[in-house]
Amino acid sequence: MKRKKTEQGQILVLLTLGVITLLGFAALAIDGGRVLGEKRNIQGVSDTTAMTGGLYLAYLENPATAGDKTAAINAAIARAADNGYNSGQVTVSITEDSKYYYVQSDILSSVQPTIGRIVYGDDFDVAARTIARVEKISVFALGHAFYAKNPTACGAIDHSGNADVTIVNSGIFSNSNCADASKCSDNSITITGSASFDGDIITAAGGVCIQKPDDVHADNIVTGAGQNTLPTLDEPDCSGLTAQTFSAGTNSPGIYSGGIHFSGGETADLEPGLYCLDDDLSINNGTLTGDNVMFYLRNGAGLNINGGDISLTAPKGDPWTDGSGVYWNGMLIFQAYGNTEELVMNGNAGSYFEGTIFVPDANCKINGSGATTALNIQVVCDTIDFIGTADMYLVYTEEDKYIPPKSIELVQ
Repeated sequence: MKRKKTEQGQILVLLTLGVITLLGFAALAIDGGRVLGEKRNIQGVSDTTAMTGGLYLAYLENPATAGDKTAAINAAIARAADNGYNSGQVTVSITEDSKYYYVQSDILSSVQPTIGRIVYGDDFDVAARTIARVEKISVFALGHAFYAKNPTACGAIDHSGNADVTIVNSGIFSNSNCADASKCSDNSITITGSASFDGDIITAAGGVCIQKPDDVHADNIVTGAGQNTLPTLDEPDCSGLTAQTFSAGTNSPGIYSGGIHFSGGETADLEPGLYCLDDDLSINNGTLTGDNVMFYLRNGAGLNINGGDISLTAPKGDPWTDGSGVYWNGMLIFQAYGNTEELVMNGNAGSYFEGTIFVPDANCKINGSGATTALNIQVVCDTIDFIGTADMYLVYTEEDKYIPPKSIELVQ
């Protein structure tokens, strides 16, 4: 008697395969979602970790030492721990090149499978890597006390007056490539005055002509140094400031459409903050003081200082920000791009100026300060002339000068 064929065994196999398939889809949906969620979370923590180390380096006032790098790494690891990832899961390293520090964060985590454990017994590894790039601290205008940015002008820095010019802890730099040896006037820097020039270094992208070499004292005279490109600065934001009119007495930060005109016999004080001028900053004797102040000379506004008891210092230690929340530590005077009004500075022994004077598109005329040590400025202009007979003695202190904001960004 023949037995009938049965499909019960096939149905059992198909049912088993179906259950396994359904479990696979369930595992993919549940455990896969958990893995993706952990991946998003761990990547965010890795980004924060790298940025923490980068910010530590960005706030340093000097190049990072081995100890600084260790402290940055520890700060980054501590931030990861605050987000639930211990030091056994986190690796932070720092490398560098000539321009940047690179802070790399690697975090390894795992997800325990739920339904997926049936077909995959081990945990799912989840990893994330981030690299933050931090621009190294760089002094503004190569750290020179006087910097002429014009790329082609002959005599971009011209010392033709009768004043003794002494610069301590710094020197001068001309970005001009003018270097015709046939005559003195066709060089980037010309020192032809009857008095002396004394600085740490004289540097020119082009040539240097010194008519009286015995009266020039510099540790180094460098020609053909190559041209330098200054960073383009965002201009100060005057939004939020109110209209003001200058007068004797106490004056507040604001927008001075009529400028600031100060003459002999007056006494005035400037409160800390940003002074946006649409007309000249003109000082002719008198007594004027202002700490943690900055002047923004908009188009049509120039500067003319002709002596007086003047004491003006740039912002220091983050005392205030402009309308965009930008700190301007070290910037005393910022003349707007495209503003070609000439800057004239005739100081005397009663004057004290501290900070960077930035006049990117105009000539600056500097006429000493009565042989006083009370000058601590950096002058960055399109071209610079040393004129007149008043001796100038300038002590350059780097920490009191402007440093552009350092960039920090994620590159991986």
